[in-house]
Amino acid sequence: MEQVTERNIYDFIARGGEMGERIRNFDWESTPLGRRESWSESLRSMVNIMLANRLPMLIWWGNEYIQLYNDAYIPVPGLKHPKKSLGVPGYECWSEIWGVLKPLVDMPFNGGPPTWMDDILLIVHRNGFDEETHFFIAYSPIPDETSDSGIGGVLATVNEITEQVLSNRTIETLRHLSAKSAGAQTENEVYEKVCLALRRNDKDFTFACLYKVSQDGKFGQLVSSTENERVSYGLPLNFKIDPNDPDPAISNISKAIVENSTLLSDAPEGDLPGGAWETAPHQIIFVPVKHSNKKFAHAILYA
Repeated sequence: MEQVTERNIYDFIARGGEMGERIRNFDWESTPLGRRESWSESLRSMVNIMLANRLPMLIWWGNEYIQLYNDAYIPVPGLKHPKKSLGVPGYECWSEIWGVLKPLVDMPFNGGPPTWMDDILLIVHRNGFDEETHFFIAYSPIPDETSDSGIGGVLATVNEITEQVLSNRTIETLRHLSAKSAGAQTENEVYEKVCLALRRNDKDFTFACLYKVSQDGKFGQLVSSTENERVSYGLPLNFKIDPNDPDPAISNISKAIVENSTLLSDAPEGDLPGGAWETAPHQIIFVPVKHSNKKFAHAILYA
């Protein structure tokens, strides 16, 4: 049997960018993987292949699914990198979505076929808030001669497609907006058709209301919402525009109208619809409908 020397143990991760350095300097003795000198040939080879790859790759190793990954994977865990993602069990790093991931990892690890999905929706908490993400994933078993089952871990190849999915959804919403508003005969009918189009996209618009601003810019009136009936969600159906109003909801929408600019604020007290999601939005946005001949907004979208 070839004697394992200090040189060939360390050479297998001699490169690999940031993650090569982090893996070299990590205290693996504090994990189930143990000292790098004890790592199997299969694990060392797979780590070397992973670090040299430009695709985002993650290794879940052993029964605890201890994590190792390459530079291309760094953006995936976000602020969890590196302390809460490198060298920790998968269920600890991804506790918020482990119920979804575990069966997909277990399948190849326990001798089943590789698993894959071309668009898996995951609500992750990687940047301090719950975030909609979409990924292409492929999970493959890693053979290992030292394992009783013959499989030492699972190689995850991932590609985040969140931006692409959200962009496609935006384009689809714009297409419906154009189609719906094409036959409108009056201004109010345009607003109603806009809300009908937004109602189709309950992932980005859990609710939406359109307020029309009076000609003198002193009052706002609800003209349409994504509900069958005109529901204002924390705002009155009619209100006087006053940026100094003690009611934060009125003062915020008034500021957006007067300043003719988009404004983001905390959601008002009370229940807001969650749309396609299990939880209601924590923030709301006011988007002005601008008019070339007015300094203030012609109408305002509240969503």
